[in-house]
Amino acid sequence: MNNMIQAVEERWDVNAQKYDNRHQVNTTPEDKEYWMEALAENIGPDKNIKLMDVGAGTGFITLMAAELGYQCHAVDISSGMLEVARNHANNKGLRIDFIKSNVENIPCDDASMDVIVNRHVMWTLLNPAEACKEWFRVLKNGGKLLCIVTIGSMGDSCNHYSQDIEDQLPLKGADGNKLIDTLIEAGFSNVEAIKLDKIRNMSDDKSWYIIKGVKGVTTPALLERIENRWNVNAGRYNDNHGKNENLEQWKIEIKMLLGDDLTKKVIDVGTGTGFVSLIEATIGYQTTGLDLSVGMLDYAKQDADTRNLKINFIKSCVETIPFTDESFDIVTNKSLMWTLTEPLKAVVEWHRLLVPGGKLFCFVHIKDGPVHSSHYEQDIEDSLPLKGAPVSAFIDVIKSAGFSHVEGIPLMNLPPMHGAEATEGNCWYVFKGEK
Repeated sequence: MNNMIQAVEERWDVNAQKYDNRHQVNTTPEDKEYWMEALAENIGPDKNIKLMDVGAGTGFITLMAAELGYQCHAVDISSGMLEVARNHANNKGLRIDFIKSNVENIPCDDASMDVIVNRHVMWTLLNPAEACKEWFRVLKNGGKLLCIVTIGSMGDSCNHYSQDIEDQLPLKGADGNKLIDTLIEAGFSNVEAIKLDKIRNMSDDKSWYIIKGVKGVTTPALLERIENRWNVNAGRYNDNHGKNENLEQWKIEIKMLLGDDLTKKVIDVGTGTGFVSLIEATIGYQTTGLDLSVGMLDYAKQDADTRNLKINFIKSCVETIPFTDESFDIVTNKSLMWTLTEPLKAVVEWHRLLVPGGKLFCFVHIKDGPVHSSHYEQDIEDSLPLKGAPVSAFIDVIKSAGFSHVEGIPLMNLPPMHGAEATEGNCWYVFKGEK
């Protein structure tokens, strides 16, 4: 492997200027405009972020990112390539930190970068799995990985190396699904392929794509803090739960939504002390209640035992649920969506659990104006994408997770929280989706 890495380095050292000349000739001003537009859109508006271009070469992406105003770091194994990139940066008056390194072992602290980008790199990697894990390590929680590739009849590949090296490249000719799987296996979430329609490619049978992934913010340490919060406050939550809520009306609404087929397997995710799962079991559905907090589940179990209800209670986070694909007919939750640090990841997981034709019902209290409800410490509250979000945001997340027939329906017969009169700006909604 070391001999191969050395051969790759030497190949690019020798051909650095030739490679750069080719890209300079084939990139028109219009091309550059489209590239910069795509970068700005996918990196985001915050110019204070730290961006690292891995396999930066002669700086095609790094230079444009620096021109856009981002704080840029360029990593490449080839001194020759970096020297050309450094000359370009100096000529343009751009400040870029150039680092000579293998992209699988970057001399950089954990969680130190906001965005990692690469272009025409994935297929050239001898060990893409290890490279992606390294990039995952370097990214901050919530950071983005943007892998720019061409995909077509022959995937993203050329012939740069000797045949013995070419034969060792796992992603040479890989399609979009293989690239997406590589990011997912490295731990990235919300992975998607974004086609760059405006950007032309020299080969007519290929198109440019960004394979985009996010380093999730839901770390084990964060989950532990959330779990501890609910364990400590489970009793108080249980005492207050149901206050100003008409339980009989909730039962009517839930049965009307879930239907009359009591053979349906239902899982209530984030069940807490069992408000919804207890109602579902009372109606007669085959019910599972899932929650991260043992303290909350203890109260739910006690209530179920008191009522002689059969409910399968499971301790788990709602983003990674220990059931096989297509295990349930219905997924429900109440007052959960806005508390999630990664709502899309969670909803994708719920989609996985459902049988084809299965349904999702998310009960959310919507209130116009400032949101004062606060369950967590401020750093967690600040990371909740759906806190105080409008109806459209919940619909967008559920659609993005793959659900169809998505809609948000105000439940005007249910009393809103805090005892106010129900209006469309202050009421319970159910967000429905079908797999």
